[in-house]
Amino acid sequence: MPKSGQRTRNKASKLRRDTTNNPNSVSLRKALEQQIRGDKAALVNKKFGDSGEDNAIYDSTRILKDWDDVALQARFAQERDVGRISLRFDVQLEIRTAVNMSQADLDACFEIVKLTSKDDYQSSSAGWNASRKKEEMLDRNMIYILIRATPGTNGRFADSIDTDIIAFASFKIDYDEPPQQDQQVLYIYEVHVGAELRGKGIGKFFLFTIECMAYKVGILKTMLTVFTKNTRAVIVYRNLGYRKDACSPEDLTTRRKTIRAEYRIMSKRIIDPSLINPDKLRMEADTDKESSAVSEREARTALNLDTGDAGSESSESMDTDSD
Repeated sequence: MPKSGQRTRNKASKLRRDTTNNPNSVSLRKALEQQIRGDKAALVNKKFGDSGEDNAIYDSTRILKDWDDVALQARFAQERDVGRISLRFDVQLEIRTAVNMSQADLDACFEIVKLTSKDDYQSSSAGWNASRKKEEMLDRNMIYILIRATPGTNGRFADSIDTDIIAFASFKIDYDEPPQQDQQVLYIYEVHVGAELRGKGIGKFFLFTIECMAYKVGILKTMLTVFTKNTRAVIVYRNLGYRKDACSPEDLTTRRKTIRAEYRIMSKRIIDPSLINPDKLRMEADTDKESSAVSEREARTALNLDTGDAGSESSESMDTDSD
């Protein structure tokens, strides 16, 4: 890799070292990524120019060679048939990149993120930055899975948002953090589920589908970021096989107290999705129902989380809230 790429790695490593000892500094991964994005973009342009070649290192659109709206709808039907989705009405699924999404849909997705996540960002040291969030969502390699209410159902994510999008997830191909910085990962940025779909298995459908997409293009790891105080989301992700990643910031322990890191980076190694047969899916669905009966206090204790932190009670977002 060119020297400019090594400088980008070194800069990321230095930023991480600087923030590891202070988990409440402006170190939310997206803020860190914002600081080094310029170097990454320069590296991409240097290697591939602005020709838009399909083999650019951050080009997520190669995923779309195997996935379209029809394939996505078929995957949804399969999950429904084996009992992992308990939805009684029909929905419409679409897969898009930020480049080919309509402005109305992009605006709606931003309003959904703002509604479900703004308060959590504002209460963190990173703060809420609308411009930065919009820039992130407009990344040309960002892929969106949209779930729309079908005509006649009058489904809405929230009364305050004028859109037929009732759930969406976004993700893109990126590189892992040091010392695995040469390995590609599929980073999940947003998972948001409206009230009508809540508790129906939609969030799990998003994650499982994204993992299948990653495996299809040879990527064997997915990653995501979740606010530590959102214990419900942490529990959901753990139940789906995600664990704290090696690059996740550690808590800061002093002689008098422990300062919790504001966020947790979680990851999952992906096995061959074809090994998951329908019978196993049904068994997992039953297990999920049984595990949901476990109290949040018991789960928090098992995760060694601060039981004095009430966390967020909203279920509209798995990025900062759980469905």
